Amino acid sequence: MQPIIDMHRHTPWPRDPDTGTPAAIAAEMASDDIVATMLFITGTEDTAIYTGSGKRRFLLSPMFPCPALSATDRWCFTDSRTIFPDLAWLEEQLATKKLHGIGELAFSYAAIDPRSPEMQPYWDLASRYDVPAFVHTGRGPGPGLGPRRHAGCCPDYREEYGNPALLEPILQRHPKLRVSLQHAGFDFVDETVALMRAYPHVYVDMSVLNSVGPEGLHTASLKRFIDEGFADRIMLGSDDLPYAAIKARLEAVDFLTPGQRRGIYYDNAARFLRLDRKTIATDHP
Repeated sequence: MQPIIDMHRHTPWPRDPDTGTPAAIAAEMASDDIVATMLFITGTEDTAIYTGSGKRRFLLSPMFPCPALSATDRWCFTDSRTIFPDLAWLEEQLATKKLHGIGELAFSYAAIDPRSPEMQPYWDLASRYDVPAFVHTGRGPGPGLGPRRHAGCCPDYREEYGNPALLEPILQRHPKLRVSLQHAGFDFVDETVALMRAYPHVYVDMSVLNSVGPEGLHTASLKRFIDEGFADRIMLGSDDLPYAAIKARLEAVDFLTPGQRRGIYYDNAARFLRLDRKTIATDHP
């Protein structure tokens, strides 16, 4: 068995009583050898719902800023007065280790610049508690795709806020901050590579590219990262898409060594998350 860490998964929206339960998610993970998943939550109640998952571990992280789905509804943290989760709540959850990061940080959807003053306290919290940040990157999804398929979603969508280069001043201020660039920059590959060259704690997850995205772009991006010397900073993410397609696409890449492929499945994420030896040994029966 090759254990896998999924670095990009969401609690279901809207709530699905059949597929959205911890038991249902854990069962799906078990069928595909997923030992842990970074699970992006959308409400303060989720830490109680998804904590204590047993053998299939849920590593919780809050999604924000929260984009509009209609004139009256938001995607996440609807009990907050703003599109951001309450800072006091977030700090308490980080301090008690109920949360394991911040993000998915959906700047494009909410039309929020990652360098904005509103974001500064959240970057500071991530740095203070030494937890990773998970940042949505790329210009997409386009209208009618992904979350934008929901009527009324994200009327102020700003594709330029998915550019990883915007994170440069944040990383200058917090150079040890661990960052996962979700979707591996997608159509911002040059900017992604530049950020990875400058900051060794910046990793990528290949979600969407590794399943329904253009196969040629997935292969070209992997080759670019390998050639740049970043084989140990590529991670697997599903973004809730079927694992079978992800595995098939990854196994079909002929230039990956067995060690590099194993790194994408598990080792790189284990290093990024700083898993201890006991946990790693348990994941490899």
